[in-house]
Amino acid sequence: MWTAAAATLTLIASLITTEVMNSNTSSKRRELQAEEEARKEIRAETPPLTTNVRYLGPWEVWESIDSFYVVFDEPFSESDSNELRGLDLHKETAWDRFYELADSYGGRPAIEIDYNEDPNDTTEFGYSQPFYLDISSERDSQVQIVDMQAEEECEKTSAKSFLYIPADGSYSIKEVVFALQGLDTPRAAIPEGAVKSEKGGDPYFRHETITVGGTEAPVTLNVNSAARKDWRCEWRIHATYNTEGKNSQSAMIDDGGQPLITEGVPASPIQKWVVGPRSARIVNCITHPHDSAYCQLPRLQP
Repeated sequence: MWTAAAATLTLIASLITTEVMNSNTSSKRRELQAEEEARKEIRAETPPLTTNVRYLGPWEVWESIDSFYVVFDEPFSESDSNELRGLDLHKETAWDRFYELADSYGGRPAIEIDYNEDPNDTTEFGYSQPFYLDISSERDSQVQIVDMQAEEECEKTSAKSFLYIPADGSYSIKEVVFALQGLDTPRAAIPEGAVKSEKGGDPYFRHETITVGGTEAPVTLNVNSAARKDWRCEWRIHATYNTEGKNSQSAMIDDGGQPLITEGVPASPIQKWVVGPRSARIVNCITHPHDSAYCQLPRLQP
């Protein structure tokens, strides 16, 4: 009798243990499923791309590009104009004052860029405010950008004056350029650069891809875009990317919700200044056109 009772109790204990183990396994499975669902929700809420725009100021541009323009919304006052004309840039203190005056009028750089949009292969010149575009992703899986196109709205510039800094050497090659105004789909292109190459002018993503996320490091692009003389464009970048086995998804890239800005020099400025690299003088080509040979350059004519 006692043997039978003991066997019964052992059987019951075994059944209880098995039930507890099954319950624990089922509970663990539910926990793992809940964790996986939570991870999926986090992945779904994590933006595929994180971007940041960093515009370069005139003096940052000058560190790598010798020839460019500085565009101003308003002309210099009479007293400031007289002070500019009197500065001797052979002196370091004069350079400091020159920077102060230009910055006080909101000077912004405009780099001259050559690009082709004419079917007869004539070179068109555009002007760009360069910026760095930082691209990254917090996704666990890789995100691959396979195309970028510009979407722009352009109007006449309201700028009233500009200053031209002539070349005194070579300029750096830009990494990617967008040709605004005139192309149906202005895609990111490989710049021609100071040294011509077979790839120059080709769509950037014909030869390159940008991959971020997963174990990939963030990427920084040196971006220029070309707007015509006397025009100002507000634009955004329409990026096409692939991720997690899904193709041809899209994202809009801008400056924290604000459009990117590209502005050409005014065609009929109130003031037109030139910095003479040899004379170390600043000349107003409208009031004193014979004070610098640079005032006669075709690019400074209306």
